[in-house]
Amino acid sequence: MPEVAPRPGEHLVPKHRWIDTIILTGGSTEIGVSSTAYAARDLDYHLVIAADARTSAKRDVHEQLMREVFPRLARVRTTMQVLEMLKP
Repeated sequence: MPEVAPRPGEHLVPKHRWIDTIILTGGSTEIGVSSTAYAARDLDYHLVIAADARTSAKRDVHEQLMREVFPRLARVRTTMQVLEMLKP
């Protein structure tokens, strides 16, 4: 957008990253996994969530996140699918 383009004399500093994709697992789907997934999305990382490598004490919340939310933020795959993705 022209309104936010650098003005004459202003500097543009590109941000380079060594990592562009995060594979996410964890022990609390509704707390740690979801907050990390949102942060990764906000920081423009590609995200893969290992569907069978996380857990939650709140099964209904966990299922809703896995079914409705995470597919919008990430590629949701099984651990075996993730391992296949990592093969050279």
